[in-house]
Amino acid sequence: MSYNLQELSKLDKNLLHLLTEHLPDMLWIKDINGYYIYANKAICEGLLMAKDTSEPIGKNDVFFAMREREAHKENPKWHTFGELCFNSDQVVIDANKQMKFEEWGNVKGKLLYLEVNKAPFYDDKGNIIGTVGSGRDISQLKLTQFELAKQAQIIEQIHDCIITSDKFGNIITWNRSSEKTFDYKIEEVLGKSINIIFPEEVYEEIKNIDLKNLENNSFDKKVKLITKTSKILTCMLSMSFFKEKNSDKNRIIYYIKDISDEEKLSEENKQQERIINIQSQHVAMGQMIGNIAHQWRQPLSVISAATTGVQVQKALGTLSDESLENSYNSINMQVQYLSNTINTFRDFIKEEKVYKEVILQERVDKALEILDAALVGNHIKVINNMDYTTPLKVKLIAGELSQVIINIVSNSKDILIEKEIKNPWVKVDLTTKKNKVILSFEDNAGGIPLEIIDKIFEPYFTTKHKSIGTGLGLYMSYKIVVESLRGKLYTKNTRNGAKFYIELPLVD
Repeated sequence: MSYNLQELSKLDKNLLHLLTEHLPDMLWIKDINGYYIYANKAICEGLLMAKDTSEPIGKNDVFFAMREREAHKENPKWHTFGELCFNSDQVVIDANKQMKFEEWGNVKGKLLYLEVNKAPFYDDKGNIIGTVGSGRDISQLKLTQFELAKQAQIIEQIHDCIITSDKFGNIITWNRSSEKTFDYKIEEVLGKSINIIFPEEVYEEIKNIDLKNLENNSFDKKVKLITKTSKILTCMLSMSFFKEKNSDKNRIIYYIKDISDEEKLSEENKQQERIINIQSQHVAMGQMIGNIAHQWRQPLSVISAATTGVQVQKALGTLSDESLENSYNSINMQVQYLSNTINTFRDFIKEEKVYKEVILQERVDKALEILDAALVGNHIKVINNMDYTTPLKVKLIAGELSQVIINIVSNSKDILIEKEIKNPWVKVDLTTKKNKVILSFEDNAGGIPLEIIDKIFEPYFTTKHKSIGTGLGLYMSYKIVVESLRGKLYTKNTRNGAKFYIELPLVD
């Protein structure tokens, strides 16, 4: 379109103002040197800070930019838009065609983004005599785009799969982790149904989900999913429904975490735990048989001596009725002792594995009774400092507590024997603190080396010779106290030796 500058100045400006004054978009006309011929209200207020629409006439963008900077010398970034606009004018003139730009810079200290359309206009001879342009503020749109780009970048970096589909299940987005997890490139899945990663039975379940429920509640479930190579994965699937405001575009978001390795590790841990439990049961049985042997050794010796004495006296012809009766009485007493011992061990082994209220002092005594012969036989003194005047009630599986006590005291017994401690002893103390009871067992074997004291509750850790130690006793004791009895088990070194503490909650 061709114009003459003189004719332009004679145009009905009232009509031009009427057409453009209240438009939200910026409109302007400039000559070939970038000086304004016309500027509407939007550009005067939003970019130039001109007092009215007549002030820009005959001036360029740099004039207004410099004036703003001069008025705000304290802020070098107050206004930086002028040069960019001038440069794009020249680009349009050099290209001799209509062009579209995104221009930005600071206006009043704030970043302004404009979507700008510019075109040259000509005189009647076809010479370019200026440019016409329009600008639309897209600052909020750009900020939204930047935020979305940032979020998209974060989604791409997330190690878990984030997939979106339309409400019919057709895939819209597919992040990098989805590519790695399911072996499909993004171009292979866009527009395809999400069922490519769902086995039929899983897809049937999610297909029937009411989308209205997903608007307020997410769907969370452990499921089996399938890769491009037909590999089955165990995954945690979370689904939610995203409804865009002022739009018919609704999306389903799938958040998928591959837990196949965790599941495998968990199963391996469970298997290892089962093995440890079986082994610990064997260890406990071995300990029990050892304690029975200690309990029976002396009475069996007495019985053997009595029967041998009777035989010798009979052979020598010196056996009297009185001597025979004494021998019978002695044998009978020992048999009764053996019978009682069997009952003690049987009761311990067959004790019901149920939670019940017990008197703690009584439970400790029963456990020590089982160990009594082994301790006495090795000249180990038990120093019992428990107060019996106030019975302390705890709720627990009684047999489990006995097992823990036997494990701890047996460890003390073994180390006292190994180190050949003179005048060996094991001390038992019982104290209360607020709503819990603290049962402790201390020995005088010199303590646990500091480099291993933090490891003694680990499975298979032992300082004993392999012929007498498996490293499971204290590990199982720790699990029983912490997981089953809801208490604490820990150890400290004292000036005498090692001291083990069992903390248990008291019954209200």
